[in-house]
Amino acid sequence: MVFRWLIAVPLLALLTVGFSRVAQDRMEALREEANEEEMLYLPNQNLLNYFTAGMNSIVADLLWLRTVEYTVTEFHNEARKFTWLEHMLSTITRLDPGFEGAYVNGGALLAAIGADDAALRLLKPGVIALPGSTDIPVEVFKVYVLNRHDRPEAPVIAGHYLRMAAERSADPGQRQFFLNVVHGLQRQNGLAHEARRIWEDTLKTSQDQVMRDIAREKLIDLAIRDNMAALNPILGQYESLRGRKAASMQELVEAGLLEKVPQIPDHGEYFIDSRGILRNSVLLEGDTIQLRDFINARIRTFKRDKGRFPASLDELSAWAEKPIPAHPFEDRVWAYDPVSGMVE
Repeated sequence: MVFRWLIAVPLLALLTVGFSRVAQDRMEALREEANEEEMLYLPNQNLLNYFTAGMNSIVADLLWLRTVEYTVTEFHNEARKFTWLEHMLSTITRLDPGFEGAYVNGGALLAAIGADDAALRLLKPGVIALPGSTDIPVEVFKVYVLNRHDRPEAPVIAGHYLRMAAERSADPGQRQFFLNVVHGLQRQNGLAHEARRIWEDTLKTSQDQVMRDIAREKLIDLAIRDNMAALNPILGQYESLRGRKAASMQELVEAGLLEKVPQIPDHGEYFIDSRGILRNSVLLEGDTIQLRDFINARIRTFKRDKGRFPASLDELSAWAEKPIPAHPFEDRVWAYDPVSGMVE
């Protein structure tokens, strides 16, 4: 990187000398006519390729710095046209297809100004050019979730790219997080069939054991939710017949509405809580882990603010001005250790 910057200054001088005087005069006139189009000072990609003499990445670095400067200038300009932003970014990535930051940050900039078509035109080639990048497919996911959330195809495409990011990640925790988000996206948008197809494909084809384990876990989750969707109407029938909610799964069997209490390997226990709501122990364990991690993250934020752990969860709640989520299992409470600052 130091070598690249040592060459940058003389190379910039070479580029400047290389332009004809006629071209400079013409561009100066254009600049006077429209100051916001000052990017006309930049030659097109073919001309840059001619002058770079094999040092494309250095020119790409220089243009990236110019792009940052241009973006800041336009941001403070009342019109905020960003006329040349896509052109500059695409030129950078064509000069240096391995410039991950240009794809990621450039795509984020384009999406932030509402140019999601331009963002995808920049990002999608980057997904192919840098097959080891996790950040680029994550940015594509963001475009579909944030900019195109109102389009019916967005959840499926967004899930595809975040799953791709999970496949590429070397961090098991990050993989788990990405795949949990994909799973939640599928559930929220009624994509159970699509979800099942994706996880079955992952289980069969992935070369990574962690990915296969997660896929197996998600398939079990889908199967449990299917069973609960089938059992809930039976609870409704019981209430209509007896005038009250069922207190246990066994009562459904005794009423002749259910052949037997489901006992399926890996599905945990199906049961009815004190409010008459159907629950499953595997799903509740998953909810417990997610809420525990959420509370622990809030504790870490408290420590950064106060320089210490909260003395109790009540203190944490008062500081955050938000209640601590109840434990998913109604007969359990959170166990908090103020010494370690961890909830279990």
